[in-house]
Amino acid sequence: MVLVLVSGYKNVNTDYIFNGFIHARVKEYQSAGIDVHVFECCPRHWQPSYEVDGVSVTVGNTRELSSFIDKHKPSTVCPHFINRKMIKGLNIAQFKPRLFIFVHGSEALYWYQCIFPKTFVNIRRTLAFYKGVIYNIIGIHSIRKFLQKGEHIITLVGVSQWMLDVAVHNFRSPGIKSIVIPNVIRTDLFQFEEKPVEQRLKILVLRSFDSNKYAPDIIVEVIEQLSKKPIFEILEFHIVGEGIHWERYTSKVSDYPNVSIKRGFISQHQVADLHKKHGIFLCPTRQDAQGVSMCEAMVSGLIPITLFNTAIPEFVPSVLQCQNVDDLSQLITNIASDSALFIKLSALVSSYITEKCSPEKTTQLEVALFNQQ
Repeated sequence: MVLVLVSGYKNVNTDYIFNGFIHARVKEYQSAGIDVHVFECCPRHWQPSYEVDGVSVTVGNTRELSSFIDKHKPSTVCPHFINRKMIKGLNIAQFKPRLFIFVHGSEALYWYQCIFPKTFVNIRRTLAFYKGVIYNIIGIHSIRKFLQKGEHIITLVGVSQWMLDVAVHNFRSPGIKSIVIPNVIRTDLFQFEEKPVEQRLKILVLRSFDSNKYAPDIIVEVIEQLSKKPIFEILEFHIVGEGIHWERYTSKVSDYPNVSIKRGFISQHQVADLHKKHGIFLCPTRQDAQGVSMCEAMVSGLIPITLFNTAIPEFVPSVLQCQNVDDLSQLITNIASDSALFIKLSALVSSYITEKCSPEKTTQLEVALFNQQ
């Protein structure tokens, strides 16, 4: 058995699955014939154990996690966003399986690496941040201590080289076995079809507005800058998202007649449908370990308009390199003005990311690792 260990999987009240890239992995494991189970390590009263989209999920606290491991003796445990509760359960368990610890970002980054604009916008958010600083320092120290303990055979799996380098440095574990395997992109759901040239004018924004890490302010600046150009009149923007900053930023562009705004979470199938109607994906970021939604859009043939920082250069062709708002708006202008360039770049980004993030390049590598004795 391969046990996928998470702190959250499904919304309590709906079938919305958090961190769809973990679920995509699980479904790929199932397709490969692996006996895979998900354990959601959290207080037992959070919700009962359940099944979602054909995946069995056991919900339990740290002691129930250790009991589950000792009872089922999984050959491999894959923690995602590893935390102190998971570590406690793994330490208590008598059985010591192999661990492939997947590092995605928040569990490996120090607090000072995550300060973005508007972090201290009010007293409540400032207090929450400083509370988070304490948990952050304790959390990274706990992971570091666990790695040094040496009771398990451990491999760190970074979803990008940038993310893996940060994790190895912050965990102070230069000698630990490690590998880079990006999050898988579901090429069964997100597929390339040559786009009609009209879609070069249709720009999709699909973003969390919970943190300025994902640069909603820069999205607004790009739209406002484009509004001063003649080409703006023929562009169409479709913004979909959710988060605490939603009203703050969408209100600044809601009066433009060519900007449509829809608040809320949507399913991956709905995302795939939106991809079929758009040609450009506006997704600037201040920090990203991969950018899964960007990669999904690229597979579908949408051209990513983003900032080249952190892990982004590992996933986006250098011909699309942007460093600031001026670069972003100019790239959109160039693509919207040139049908041939749009068709060329659309095909390029799809093949580029498929080569990096298809199941053959990601989960099939993981399955091979699981099968090693």
